[in-house]
Amino acid sequence: MNGRQDLKSSGGMKIVGGEYGMVRVSGALKVEGTLDCEEMHASGAVKVGGDLRCDGKLAASGAVRVAGSLQSGNIGTSGALEAGGELSCRGALHNSGSLSCGGKLTADEVKASGACRCGGDVHVRELVTSGRFEAANGVEAERFRSSGKLEIKGLLNAEEVDISLCTNSSVDNIGGSKIKVRRDCSFGISFGKPHLDVKSIEGDTVELELTNAEVVRGRFVRIGAGCNIGRVEYTEDLTVEGGTVREQVKNTAN
Repeated sequence: MNGRQDLKSSGGMKIVGGEYGMVRVSGALKVEGTLDCEEMHASGAVKVGGDLRCDGKLAASGAVRVAGSLQSGNIGTSGALEAGGELSCRGALHNSGSLSCGGKLTADEVKASGACRCGGDVHVRELVTSGRFEAANGVEAERFRSSGKLEIKGLLNAEEVDISLCTNSSVDNIGGSKIKVRRDCSFGISFGKPHLDVKSIEGDTVELELTNAEVVRGRFVRIGAGCNIGRVEYTEDLTVEGGTVREQVKNTAN
């Protein structure tokens, strides 16, 4: 132990900031500067005017709003989690409600249900999102799984990409090893006919439904119902089942 003093806030409290051990909040805590703590458990509202650094776990129900950057070991929140700058989590970040950061998002694992909005690059090992996911720049992951509305202004690059559509979505470009885009049948029905708009898709195995793309490249490519593809370039096999492909090109290895 480093001898830091614990902080307990019950009701309403305002502090200038500082270094603490365990921070427990029941009610409201306002921090005017930067807060550095070993662990935080909060029920209610936490507002930090500077950066928030939590060495261990950040667990909160309610709202945590940080004007600067947020760094933590593990994060588990229900409600609103906001960082004006970067959001960095060494372990798992689980949020139900709303999650947003103005800068880069880095974590080992992100699971978000509700609304997730990132103003910078996203670098994670695994990202699972349900609801609405928006990224102003690119997303890089080993595994990416999305259901709901998806908007990525940049490259989505992951070994495994699994996108379930229940509403219209868009990604600038998609790259990976195994890429699948399909209708979300989790509720048994779909509202209208959703689609994914993307400029290019490039992978090893590519399976698509309800996708509008200028170019699709892959070894094994399956174009399913509701697709409108300008050009498909493949090296092994192409199957077209109900979709439209305006140009097909088989590339042979030199």
